[in-house]
Amino acid sequence: MRNRRTNRNRQILVHYLIMYFCVFLVPLILCCSYYIYVIFSLRENDVQREERELKHVARMVDATLEELSSLGDSLAGDAGVNVFKNVSDPFGYPHTYGMISLRDALPGISQMNNSVFGYYIFFDKSEIVLNDSIIYQYRDFYDLYLRESDSESYEAWLSERMLDNTGTGLLPAESYTFKDGEVLDLLIYVRPLLTDVDNSTAGRIWIALKQDVIDSLMPIIPEGGIQCIEDRENRIVYFREDAGAISMDALQQSVRNALEQDGAAEKISYKLDHDYYMFRYVSETSGLTYYSIQPERIVNQRTLSSIVALTVCISLAIFLGILLSYLMSLRSATPIEDILKEFADQPEYFEKRQSVFSNIKRSIQSLIKTNVSLSEALEDQKQYIKITFINQLIFGDIVDPAKAKRMAEYAEWDYKGRSFAVFIFRFRGNEGGNVPEELKYYSLSVQEALESVLPESLYTDIGWDQTALVLSYSADEAGDFKNISEKRLRQIKSRIPGIISDQISIYGGNLVNSLTDINKSYQNAFYMSLNEKGMSDGIVIWYLKTPEKPLIYPEDDFSAQLSYYLISGDQAGLHDELEKIIAEYILKSNLPAHLQNMILNELQIILLRALGHIEMDETVCESFYERTDKIFNEPLLVQITKVLDLYKDVCQYVKEQKDSAYADKLIPNVVAYIDMNYGDDNLSLKGVADAFHISEPYLSSVFKQRMGQTFSSYMEYVRMEKAKQFLRTTQMPINQIAEKVGYYSVNSFCRAFKRVTGTSASKYRKADSSE
Repeated sequence: MRNRRTNRNRQILVHYLIMYFCVFLVPLILCCSYYIYVIFSLRENDVQREERELKHVARMVDATLEELSSLGDSLAGDAGVNVFKNVSDPFGYPHTYGMISLRDALPGISQMNNSVFGYYIFFDKSEIVLNDSIIYQYRDFYDLYLRESDSESYEAWLSERMLDNTGTGLLPAESYTFKDGEVLDLLIYVRPLLTDVDNSTAGRIWIALKQDVIDSLMPIIPEGGIQCIEDRENRIVYFREDAGAISMDALQQSVRNALEQDGAAEKISYKLDHDYYMFRYVSETSGLTYYSIQPERIVNQRTLSSIVALTVCISLAIFLGILLSYLMSLRSATPIEDILKEFADQPEYFEKRQSVFSNIKRSIQSLIKTNVSLSEALEDQKQYIKITFINQLIFGDIVDPAKAKRMAEYAEWDYKGRSFAVFIFRFRGNEGGNVPEELKYYSLSVQEALESVLPESLYTDIGWDQTALVLSYSADEAGDFKNISEKRLRQIKSRIPGIISDQISIYGGNLVNSLTDINKSYQNAFYMSLNEKGMSDGIVIWYLKTPEKPLIYPEDDFSAQLSYYLISGDQAGLHDELEKIIAEYILKSNLPAHLQNMILNELQIILLRALGHIEMDETVCESFYERTDKIFNEPLLVQITKVLDLYKDVCQYVKEQKDSAYADKLIPNVVAYIDMNYGDDNLSLKGVADAFHISEPYLSSVFKQRMGQTFSSYMEYVRMEKAKQFLRTTQMPINQIAEKVGYYSVNSFCRAFKRVTGTSASKYRKADSSE
């Protein structure tokens, strides 16, 4: 009898154990299936991330090379450079003076681009190398200043580097010996000088860039990885590898195999032999090909880590599930075992007045009491279930209609055969900055009014001083839902204190017919809260339908574009790009609020990163950082305004600095131009401005600011000094001297000479000869 009772109790326990474990196992299997799908998506996501990063790097390097190209064009177009390139005897009079003047007139590299190591102008006719600080003959430049570390002799260097027509572009990175034996890894950008009439080689410009500059633009190289850049002629101009990377022969063979596959030209990522992955991007701007080659285990690292973590979590979940199922089975089986035990211990219960059914009654009453406690606990949680439910509805977290219906039933919300609309209560009192203390509790006042007028409605606080309300309508009410809504909302506002009610605007979304479409109604109401444009005729500002656009997020290349406009000081380009981003992705789109805030946060991150690449005073930089700290937790419209002001001020600062540097570079060239062309009677402010492709007002303003006198005053001063020199050193007639110094009329020259010197030209000559 005892064995039979034990077997029966054991069977009950096993049945409960199986039941609880199955209840636990079903959601576990569903969750695991979803996360396994997510894990397999991680690999594709990681590959796409590497592709985006390579494209971003290519744009940054192309921008750097574009700056080098602009620098080379500026030097090649310099008037002094183009005059000196035709000189074959640099040490004969007056070329020595001209050579020194040209060196002094050239801009310093710190004024042009801080990332450039140096620039060198090679003149083939005179065999002279110079820049703003040095003048060397070719041989001395090779022996004393800069040469390739592996160069065998001066003659080999001259034939390979100087006499070849290398064209424009990058030379492959090499080690160079600099001055007293310092070894530098440099990339050389070559820009030929303008050729002569006979099309012979005039010379070239070298712009040297430390390899560290390109290293800083490239992403961090992973363990066993390789990064390289190839030019149009399939030369490797930049190469970097981590210790232990694949050998070059094996790498090249793997790359050839990958590129020979069908459709290879259209791809960015390739699976190589030897367990490597290659990312390849061809820049349409520069024609360079960028390679990033990584071990496959690095690319798959996040996927492998996720698989290990999921395996551990599943094992732990199964163990805990079995343990909890066993404990719950014991608790569930024990009351039934006690009832059966009471029956077994009273075999004569039919014969006595103590009926066993009284014991059953007591047991059932105990179970009912326990169930009542559980029901009360669930009732207490109902409000939290409602809040969770409405947040999932308005933010689009529920896409399965069946799930939405189940949660509506849990929340005891009537949804069957009804339509829905979302309304946003927005408090405008904080837009001015100072909010009276009694108005800070408006959210609580709105919710109390909702409980009073619509106790069964769904509402939630969505932040930014806003409350979202979902109203439902029967089939008869749906046709006139706007009037019905306004009546209900007017009742709600009447229950709110007047000082708060006057500061509340209500925005209404469109009518939808399913629970999963409530998110669309919320997006439309939120869109109107940002684009109301003064529409306040009624109690509700209703959604006005605009052409639908797909929910999109900006592409990652907008980061590189904004950074370029900031660092280059391009105010017009920055204004147009920001206007497009704000209008397309925030003001005119239906993006959810959290995505719009993510875009604003990303704009601030781009700005902070750009500050690190801009040379500015430390106090100015700190002021920009402090302004970014004050943007967070502001309303959306206030954040937009402050972010745009930050971009505008930073770009204005960069432009002013670059204008100042350009002026420092421009004025010496203008002075040299005047010194060389003082004898041209057509020399004028307009002619010089046209020669340098700038406006007359800008040249006049900058010249006076840098030289301390007007353009015409300086031009007259130069002409008079030259005239004095001719009067002292030659017997040339005054009318010829007037023509030599740019005066078409002798009378004009004489008047100008007397005005400047206080005496006539003839008296000046006589006084000088008598001395």
